[in-house]
Amino acid sequence: MFAHDDRLRVRLSPDLTINGYEVAGEPVDTVTADAIETLRAMFAETSLPVELTLRSGEIQIVNNLEIGHMRTAFEDFPEAARKRRLVRLWLRARGKRGYQG
Repeated sequence: MFAHDDRLRVRLSPDLTINGYEVAGEPVDTVTADAIETLRAMFAETSLPVELTLRSGEIQIVNNLEIGHMRTAFEDFPEAARKRRLVRLWLRARGKRGYQG
Protein backbone atom coordinates (compact mmCIF):
# COMPACT_ATOMS: atom_id res chain seq x y z
CA MET A 1 0.00 0.00 0.00
CA PHE A 2 2.92 2.35 0.70
CA ALA A 3 6.32 2.67 -0.93
CA HIS A 4 9.13 5.10 -0.34
CA ASP A 5 12.12 5.79 -2.56
CA ASP A 6 12.65 9.43 -3.42
CA ARG A 7 9.18 10.25 -2.04
CA LEU A 8 6.17 8.59 -0.43
CA ARG A 9 3.85 6.78 -2.83
CA VAL A 10 0.47 5.30 -1.99
CA ARG A 11 -1.71 2.83 -3.81
CA LEU A 12 -5.03 2.29 -2.12
CA SER A 13 -6.71 -0.98 -2.93
CA PRO A 14 -8.54 -1.83 0.29
CA ASP A 15 -10.08 -5.04 -1.05
CA LEU A 16 -6.70 -6.43 -2.12
CA THR A 17 -5.12 -5.50 1.21
CA ILE A 18 -7.95 -6.99 3.26
CA ASN A 19 -8.09 -10.10 1.06
CA GLY A 20 -4.34 -10.56 1.54
CA TYR A 21 -4.87 -10.78 5.28
CA GLU A 22 -7.72 -13.27 4.74
CA VAL A 23 -5.54 -15.45 2.50
CA ALA A 24 -2.84 -15.40 5.18
CA GLY A 25 -5.46 -16.34 7.77
CA GLU A 26 -4.70 -13.26 9.85
CA PRO A 27 -6.88 -10.40 11.07
CA VAL A 28 -6.19 -6.94 9.68
CA ASP A 29 -3.95 -5.22 12.23
CA THR A 30 -4.89 -1.87 13.75
CA VAL A 31 -2.18 0.10 11.92
CA THR A 32 -3.31 -1.21 8.52
CA ALA A 33 -7.00 -0.69 9.31
CA ASP A 34 -6.26 2.89 10.42
CA ALA A 35 -4.21 3.54 7.26
CA ILE A 36 -7.03 2.26 5.04
CA GLU A 37 -9.63 4.38 6.81
CA THR A 38 -7.40 7.48 6.72
CA LEU A 39 -6.82 7.09 2.99
CA ARG A 40 -10.53 6.45 2.34
CA ALA A 41 -11.34 9.66 4.23
CA MET A 42 -8.75 11.59 2.21
CA PHE A 43 -10.11 10.27 -1.09
CA ALA A 44 -13.66 11.16 0.01
CA GLU A 45 -12.62 14.79 0.56
CA THR A 46 -14.82 16.70 -1.89
CA SER A 47 -12.27 19.45 -2.55
CA LEU A 48 -9.64 17.07 -3.98
CA PRO A 49 -11.10 15.39 -7.09
CA VAL A 50 -10.69 16.62 -10.62
CA GLU A 51 -13.22 15.20 -13.05
CA LEU A 52 -12.04 14.38 -16.57
CA THR A 53 -14.31 13.25 -19.38
CA LEU A 54 -12.79 11.12 -22.12
CA ARG A 55 -14.20 11.64 -25.59
CA SER A 56 -13.97 9.26 -28.49
CA GLY A 57 -10.38 8.81 -29.64
CA GLU A 58 -8.80 10.27 -26.49
CA ILE A 59 -6.31 8.46 -24.27
CA GLN A 60 -5.59 8.86 -20.59
CA ILE A 61 -2.35 7.68 -18.99
CA VAL A 62 -2.40 7.28 -15.22
CA ASN A 63 0.43 6.18 -12.95
CA ASN A 64 -1.19 4.23 -10.11
CA LEU A 65 1.72 5.17 -7.83
CA GLU A 66 1.38 8.89 -8.53
CA ILE A 67 -2.36 9.54 -8.80
CA GLY A 68 -5.32 8.17 -6.87
CA HIS A 69 -8.01 7.60 -9.47
CA MET A 70 -11.32 5.92 -10.08
CA ARG A 71 -13.99 5.64 -12.71
CA THR A 72 -17.51 6.87 -12.18
CA ALA A 73 -20.67 5.14 -13.38
CA PHE A 74 -21.87 5.82 -16.89
CA GLU A 75 -24.85 4.92 -19.07
CA ASP A 76 -23.85 3.28 -22.32
CA PHE A 77 -25.64 3.58 -25.64
CA PRO A 78 -28.05 0.74 -26.47
CA GLU A 79 -26.83 0.43 -30.08
CA ALA A 80 -23.87 -1.93 -30.48
CA ALA A 81 -22.08 0.44 -32.87
CA ARG A 82 -22.17 3.27 -30.33
CA LYS A 83 -21.19 1.28 -27.21
CA ARG A 84 -18.14 2.35 -25.26
CA ARG A 85 -14.94 0.42 -25.78
CA LEU A 86 -12.35 0.85 -23.08
CA VAL A 87 -8.96 -0.81 -23.41
CA ARG A 88 -6.69 -1.05 -20.40
CA LEU A 89 -2.97 -1.22 -21.06
CA TRP A 90 -0.45 -1.84 -18.29
CA LEU A 91 3.02 -0.48 -18.96
CA ARG A 92 5.93 -1.45 -16.73
CA ALA A 93 9.64 -0.79 -16.79
CA ARG A 94 10.19 -3.87 -14.58
CA GLY A 95 8.29 -6.59 -12.78
CA LYS A 96 5.98 -9.36 -13.90
CA ARG A 97 2.97 -9.28 -16.19
CA GLY A 98 -0.39 -9.12 -14.48
CA TYR A 99 -2.24 -6.94 -12.02
CA GLN A 100 0.16 -7.55 -9.15
CA GLY A 101 3.21 -6.92 -11.36
